[in-house]
Amino acid sequence: KRAEARADEALARGRDERVPAGARGLDAPALMPAVSADELLKLWTYVLVQARVKWPLSQCMLMFDFGDDRLMAGEYGYSLVTFQSSLELLASLSPALVDPF
Repeated sequence: KRAEARADEALARGRDERVPAGARGLDAPALMPAVSADELLKLWTYVLVQARVKWPLSQCMLMFDFGDDRLMAGEYGYSLVTFQSSLELLASLSPALVDPF
């Protein structure tokens, strides 16, 4: 029960100590908060709108076309697909937000 209480306190502070971050490299903190794919898509979409990226659809297509196929199976590919999903979400709301042609 003591470990559960510490995990609950960590969650209250905004940090989920139950998820190890060993796969992230040596510079990463020992424990990272867990973010679901749905939450990540919302965050990515918010950041994309706030960043006011010029021609995001064109940039996404460029990265897909010229990206290294070996990287597509890893973190790069997941990030790129999340970027594409975010653009599709924005296009469903307002096509002018994605690429104003």
